[in-house]
Amino acid sequence: MRPPSRFLLLVNLLLLEALAYLPAATGDDGQGEAFASNSQEHESAASSSQEPFATPPVVKNSRAVAKARAKADCKRKFEEDNGASFDAYGRVIRYGTTPDEIKCEEKRSAKGDDGPKFSCKVAASSRRQYLTKEEKVTSKQLIADKQEELDSSFGSTGAEGAVKRNKFKKEQKARCRVFDDWLKEYAAHEKDGSTKSFFKDYLTKEYEDYAAYRKIAEMGGGGSKKGKKKAKKLKRHIALNIHQDKLPSMCSGDEIRTMMAAIMTHVEDLEKC
Repeated sequence: MRPPSRFLLLVNLLLLEALAYLPAATGDDGQGEAFASNSQEHESAASSSQEPFATPPVVKNSRAVAKARAKADCKRKFEEDNGASFDAYGRVIRYGTTPDEIKCEEKRSAKGDDGPKFSCKVAASSRRQYLTKEEKVTSKQLIADKQEELDSSFGSTGAEGAVKRNKFKKEQKARCRVFDDWLKEYAAHEKDGSTKSFFKDYLTKEYEDYAAYRKIAEMGGGGSKKGKKKAKKLKRHIALNIHQDKLPSMCSGDEIRTMMAAIMTHVEDLEKC
């Protein structure tokens, strides 16, 4: 028998080497499972790399937000302090003021402060000739309260009585702010000897009923029966608002009472024109 050729020996060796690798592929010793898990990890990594990128969160400009909030707070506070003023009967004494320009400056932040802070103030404002929606409601409430004899309800102890007292006190403070402004201007004009200018140039712009009454007086007292009736009604409203007995207790000092007496005397003089 002839010995096997070198070619056959080489083939047999290759077959033996191939058989040696079969357990790793079939998973007899657990290596197949590791191979499979590695394959899954590679597949999942490949699939995740194909997913679209998540949208990055929007980062707000904290400085701009802080400035906008400070500006809004300044506007709200200014409008609250300079809103329309009413007499006890719900009639407009003076219309409110609107901020036209607000300037803000950044405060120096101390250590530990949370974000930037701003200080804002009204740089320019103008008087409007209308009532806001809230002011119209206030006027109607004052009229209704007067019809229900508001003064007699102050003794009530319920929640409704407390609300009325607070509302009445708020409106009285608003009237006093107006009267204090008048007093400053009246004192300055009286010192300069120009009280006529106070009535003609200042009070006409600051007191709606007086402006309407003066206009009728300058036209000859109304002329017609309707005009005279309107003038009489306006004079009555003026008296109910500024008469010494009708002044709020918190602003009924001697100086204001003297000024109001001068205004009433001037109103009487206009009627005689």
